[in-house]
Amino acid sequence: MYSIDRKLGHYKKYERNRAKSEGSIAEGYIAEGSLTFCSRFLEGIETRFNRPSLNSANSTSPTPIFRMLPQVRSAIRGAILKELDPISLMQAHRYILFNCAELKISKVSFKKL
Repeated sequence: MYSIDRKLGHYKKYERNRAKSEGSIAEGYIAEGSLTFCSRFLEGIETRFNRPSLNSANSTSPTPIFRMLPQVRSAIRGAILKELDPISLMQAHRYILFNCAELKISKVSFKKL
């Protein structure tokens, strides 16, 4: 579908008077444009122009315990899921346990026990 078809389909939703559809679509286009313009100047109300990104690095959420496992609010597109066989999974698990800087403190305290 071309972008112009998508836009026209969006504007056809504004059509109320089927006898004069061009006028209804034009009125809807003008109404949406004026609402968008006015929403840029609203303070204290979240709009699509001042909404923070869901995966932004400057989020106000508490810092994660491990920097290698950040808290992500929503999934990032394009992820490919791959299931590991048990041997590869054990190797990856051990690699993380032995090479993670954050876990060195836990390893030292575990060895003291």
